[in-house]
Amino acid sequence: MVKKTEFVVKESKTVSRVKRRWRYPRGKHSKVRQRHSGRPALPTPGFGSPKEVRGKINGMEPVLVYRLEDLTSINPKHLCIVSSSVGKRKKQSILKKCLELKLNVGNYKDIPAGLKLIETNLAERKKVRAEKKSLRSGEAEARKKKAEKKKTEEKEKEKKSVEDTVKDDKVQKKELEKTMIKPQ
Repeated sequence: MVKKTEFVVKESKTVSRVKRRWRYPRGKHSKVRQRHSGRPALPTPGFGSPKEVRGKINGMEPVLVYRLEDLTSINPKHLCIVSSSVGKRKKQSILKKCLELKLNVGNYKDIPAGLKLIETNLAERKKVRAEKKSLRSGEAEARKKKAEKKKTEEKEKEKKSVEDTVKDDKVQKKELEKTMIKPQ
């Protein structure tokens, strides 16, 4: 297998602030743009791979899979790649179907190990959700108890306030009587 040339920005190897990516050299006196020897290569049609192999992975044509229905159109010559945007539950069903159909999956080296990992993740998520739900229900019960306690306290305050007002009225009447009865 022939090693592919890596095309990078002309000073990315010497200057740390220049990223290792490809940008066409646009300088007026750029030696790379002028294709001087000993400089980084410019991408040209000669560097392309043969048409028979172009775009293939290990000689197989990659097919992106988003749902189970996409697997019906795939034959063993295709390489199945499960999309990264697919959720864990759907990914689990897709991988099981790939095992049944004996299809090659590009982004999973060991499908049974991948399935185990997904199952453990789903089980952990289920456990965490159950814990959160129990905490929420516990918090709700605590709120209810607190509200009931508050209501009982308010009722007791109302009773006391009614009793106090009656007592206050009696005390005020006595004081009024004293002031009226006092000899002048």
